[in-house]
Amino acid sequence: MADDKETGGAKEGAIGCLLILLLFGGCVWWLSDEEPTPDEFPEARMPTEDNPFPQGEAAKNDALALWQSVVGFADPCDDAAARAQQTVNQLAAGEGTRIESYRVANDASQICSDAWQSISRLKVPESIEGRVRADLAEALKTCDTTMFLRKESYEKMATVIDGDSSPSLVVAFQDDTEMAQTSALLCGSRFIGAMLKLGVDAEEMDDLP
Repeated sequence: MADDKETGGAKEGAIGCLLILLLFGGCVWWLSDEEPTPDEFPEARMPTEDNPFPQGEAAKNDALALWQSVVGFADPCDDAAARAQQTVNQLAAGEGTRIESYRVANDASQICSDAWQSISRLKVPESIEGRVRADLAEALKTCDTTMFLRKESYEKMATVIDGDSSPSLVVAFQDDTEMAQTSALLCGSRFIGAMLKLGVDAEEMDDLP
């Protein structure tokens, strides 16, 4: 009986760990509060009053369309993350069930996996050239990594809820969650940095439908 209580306590502790991470680790992943400035890119052809779109408006519009695709693929993963947070909150408060929490976490893993695969198929448009093209390719790679880490995180979350509260799994979950948050900020900041060189600002990115 004592062993059962200890096991139950370990499981509740693992779920508590999930709750803390979800409460304090969650964020809107695609935008960072700190935006790159033109001074960080002295080698690039920056927009000027006489030449607001140094690679042409086609390149600017294609880059905005690319960003819109990234956000569109990532949004379902964000929604799934919100549902996962809600169910874990309910479980920690004694208002939910493990079965429902497991189902939501498992669904989140699959939805984020779909987002990962979709973003991994995106390519930088041919209208974008030179250093900016390389920068956008790197940004896409980072966004791809973000979705992969989120997929892995929710997969491990489901396993913990299912009863495997081994320290190694909980630590792996924590690592994936923290790396996903870092990667998410890099995804947004790298996209913004590249878009600045094309004459796009963060408000235009944020205002897309």
